[in-house]
Amino acid sequence: MIRLKTCIHLLIGVWIFAGCGSQEEEVADSYSFSAEASPLEAGTVDPSAGTFLEGEEITVSASASEGWEFENWTGDIESDDNPLSFSISQNIHLTANFFDFRSEYAVTLTLSDADDEFDLEFGQLENAAQSDQNSPPPPPFGALHAWFERSGEKLLKDYRNDHEREAVWQLHYQPGSGETITLNWQTEAAKMDGSLTLTDTSGSFQVDMKEEDSYEFGVDVHDYLVIEYRL
Repeated sequence: MIRLKTCIHLLIGVWIFAGCGSQEEEVADSYSFSAEASPLEAGTVDPSAGTFLEGEEITVSASASEGWEFENWTGDIESDDNPLSFSISQNIHLTANFFDFRSEYAVTLTLSDADDEFDLEFGQLENAAQSDQNSPPPPPFGALHAWFERSGEKLLKDYRNDHEREAVWQLHYQPGSGETITLNWQTEAAKMDGSLTLTDTSGSFQVDMKEEDSYEFGVDVHDYLVIEYRL
């Protein structure tokens, strides 16, 4: 009778031990995940933190703020994918890097001939519309005059939004005295990562306005000039 009770106790103990062992085997490891934007104001990430079981599939997305663009992920995983999906097997920290494509610059453009000078301004600013200025009425024919033409408007100052990756200005002019006009320009740039070129409608010439500061042409050579910014 004692032996029977002893055997029963042993069997129960083995069953309990085996059961506990199987439960421990079913518990998977867990890992932490975290992500952040760089710079912090450039965008957001979702999810930004959490704890996940080993082998669990995670999809993290980066959303850019206005004026910024997602560039890549760095940290424990490096990738250009967005959204990014992966199976977690260790603690993971990611950084979503963003590129600032905003532009901030102002160009003063001076046209001159034998007798007169005329100044214009253009560029890209955050509050572009507030910086525009209508052109005054043209002087009598035979006096130098110039303006930017945009959507039927004639502008003395023509600024574009700092979020535009491409901007095109049409520079029109009324010749004055003399057979040539000289353009001179000065640029004040807080951020100007793209190219700025001067050309005409046919593309017969091209001047890098970031490298050069003047251009001279005959009054009858061009219908009008074109200034292009490209990021």
